[in-house]
Amino acid sequence: MAAPSGEMDCAPRASPPTDSACAFAHSRNASGRRHSLVDHLVATAKQAGEFGAPFGAAADCYAAGLWHDIGKVDPAFQDYLAACEQGRPHARVDHKTAGALLAAGSPTTAHLAQIILGHHGGMPDRGRAGALLAEHAQDRQMREAAGWGATALPKPPVPGGLGGARGAALDVRLRLIFSAVVDADFLDTEAHFDVARHHARQLAGREGIDHLADRELDAHARFLAGRRWRGPVDAVRADVRDAALRASGDPPGLFRLTVPTGGGKTRTALAFALNHAVRHGLRRVVTAVPFITVTDQTAQVYRDVLGRSSVLEHHSGIDVERHVGDARERLWRRLAAENWDAPVVVTTTVQLFESLFSNRPSALRKAHRLARSVVILDEAQVLRLAVLGVTIDMLAALTRVAGSTIVLCTATQPAIEQIAELADGEVREIVPDYEKHFAALRRVSFAVPAGGERWAWTRVAAEARNSPQVLAILNRRRDALSLLAEMPPGTFHLSTLLCGAHRRRVLAEVREALAGGRECRLVATQVVEAGVDLDFPLVLRALGPFDAVVQAAGRCNREGRLESGRCIVFNPEAIDSFGEYGRGQATMIAMLTDGEVDFASPADCQRYFRDLYGAGSEARAIADRGNLRDAVEDLRFASVASAYRLIDDITKPVIVLYPPARRRIDTLLARVALATEPGRSRMIMRRLQPYVVSLRQRDVERARSRGLVGERSGLTVWIAPYDMRVGVGALLSTSPSGGTMQ
Repeated sequence: MAAPSGEMDCAPRASPPTDSACAFAHSRNASGRRHSLVDHLVATAKQAGEFGAPFGAAADCYAAGLWHDIGKVDPAFQDYLAACEQGRPHARVDHKTAGALLAAGSPTTAHLAQIILGHHGGMPDRGRAGALLAEHAQDRQMREAAGWGATALPKPPVPGGLGGARGAALDVRLRLIFSAVVDADFLDTEAHFDVARHHARQLAGREGIDHLADRELDAHARFLAGRRWRGPVDAVRADVRDAALRASGDPPGLFRLTVPTGGGKTRTALAFALNHAVRHGLRRVVTAVPFITVTDQTAQVYRDVLGRSSVLEHHSGIDVERHVGDARERLWRRLAAENWDAPVVVTTTVQLFESLFSNRPSALRKAHRLARSVVILDEAQVLRLAVLGVTIDMLAALTRVAGSTIVLCTATQPAIEQIAELADGEVREIVPDYEKHFAALRRVSFAVPAGGERWAWTRVAAEARNSPQVLAILNRRRDALSLLAEMPPGTFHLSTLLCGAHRRRVLAEVREALAGGRECRLVATQVVEAGVDLDFPLVLRALGPFDAVVQAAGRCNREGRLESGRCIVFNPEAIDSFGEYGRGQATMIAMLTDGEVDFASPADCQRYFRDLYGAGSEARAIADRGNLRDAVEDLRFASVASAYRLIDDITKPVIVLYPPARRRIDTLLARVALATEPGRSRMIMRRLQPYVVSLRQRDVERARSRGLVGERSGLTVWIAPYDMRVGVGALLSTSPSGGTMQ
């Protein structure tokens, strides 16, 4: 095949070519042009260096980018490219180890070897990386390729090295360098193969943080002007906002925003983040929330304040095609989700941390965007206790290594000082005198039945029937179904037995009924807690962890329109929870046995977390169940990725045939069967995500044995009728009890 004008066709050589024009990084694009290896290496290095500058690692990122693909100069790899173009059989050629060998040859760049080795398949553990380098140290072709990289390529600036970093700080620094190199590599490769797609990315970041801060201020003024009445809630929200704006001038670091439920936490956190970013030259705001239902709500608040085009919503449940009408906007959102190249990002806590603790290129690709950015962790108390220690270590390291600001937002702040090695004063309160706001917003009275009396479901139902508007929150999905069976027709139900699209529909109907003053009884699990914007006069809460009870009460008299709402905490007829949730439940029972508990008191909240965590080495062990801190210390990236889980149970997605969207689901399932490209399949799966229920593997097998699930287009599908009241509730009709399933 003749080369296009301007290219050279080079015959295979027995050793790496010294003429750089004869080496290519990628095969021909749609225009028939190959991608020069030197051009690719230099372009990747330059962009990686730009990505590394915000966290002081421009030289390290440049060197790793320059050397990441030098193994492609090997004639065997050039033959591989030719075979790919001609459709001939071909075997893959190792093109990463040569660059790693070159990096490992100098003490100033040795730390880059692990990064270069992992830029396609994932960063290996340090021990594995050492073994791979030792195995190939005498390979002639790799050594010659390394020599070519050292002599034929531009000499990189002297890397900054590790600067004495160790532990979580070293781990984070290497992750960010890896992220910068991977993103630069992806982007330069994309520019070769898909120019239109590459240009579409330029939509990202078209609005500066300073403009968004001004827009937030204007939106807040309009919000205040539109309020029909004033009350204690408004006064607290104004005081909290003022404190946040004052604190935004403080230097970047680790912050807490402690606000009682209903105190305007979402808007206040955004105002702090934008103003803090403007004052300190930070680049973006990333907000992570625990549940997709809350993500939707938070993203909508942000869009209302900042406008649609400045907010990237990124999580498994987002369907870009149905959220945005403009084709260019849709394309930008899909592309920006790959590397978070947007001024404001709303994502899930799982997406954030399971990406940060991953070792895979596609997951870690976005990590460098967190450098010199504000990261808001909403409802921080829901972070899984077993990995809380290493999670806090990571967050603190981001502030030290990358100049980032972390904001832990919640009404029930976890006692992180007990499980993390933090310096005195390292965590700063955005609202120093937050206790007064809890006192001012004491708009709910709590009632706890004395003597540990158990309530049967019939009694809970009788209590609920006495109120025209009531929310009952249970610890388990099974309990919710048991209570629902005792409730009158028309009672709403919310749990993860319902797919995401169904939950959103139910929430909309509940809000409409509440706003209209109509009868509204809702039976739910914890899925409605932690930020879901509902306002009931009465909440019935099965006894659970302290923070769960407080979050439940946050759905009661939320706007302060009543003199006092009521939250009744009852002992359900069955308490057999286990794991971390069960530990919290047991801690709560012990506190109640010792005496009265004030669920509206920050002091009692701290007492609960101190009892929950324990003290000293016990606390650190509880918050590091898998000894992940040791793995981080030893740079075992693959091991950490395998062990780090924010969700304890491993679940399997099951697609439901949700009746209101049945035609759309059938169409998407048919397209999955026809899709031949992995990227196309992933896009279709994202569109199916709103119609997915996540079930534990053993529940899926039980459902399969009962004929409730089957296979379509290679996917697991709920083939039994989908119940518009209880979703896939048939699953639990004969299952043994247990668990804390939401």
